[in-house]
Amino acid sequence: MVVSTVAILFLVAKSLLDRRDGVYAFGEEISEETIRKAMTTFVLTISSLALALMLIFSFYDGLQEDYFKVAFDVVGAFTTIGLNTGISDWNIPCKLVLIVCMCFGKIGVLTIGMSMRSRNSKNRGIKK
Repeated sequence: MVVSTVAILFLVAKSLLDRRDGVYAFGEEISEETIRKAMTTFVLTISSLALALMLIFSFYDGLQEDYFKVAFDVVGAFTTIGLNTGISDWNIPCKLVLIVCMCFGKIGVLTIGMSMRSRNSKNRGIKK
């Protein structure tokens, strides 16, 4: 999730609070498709992080007071920034979840979601 996605979400919220019909940035209207992509990216990112955290919490045995450290490591893996807390006793399932987080974060959840959808859908983007 990039800065432009977050900016679009804030502009959507501002537009709703101002009771405007469209969403505008720098005098230009933001298209509905761009807004949908930003919202989809946000929801898929938060869902992926929540799923990864649930899986890690269910697999990780040394979890007494390390909630913040584990969450920091999962978000660090997803954003592929290279930061971690130094937890070194990850078991194999936790390592696999972190690897998948890194791949999802690097490739992008929207790209992965679009590649997984059915190619034989009835409406291939053609408007009737």
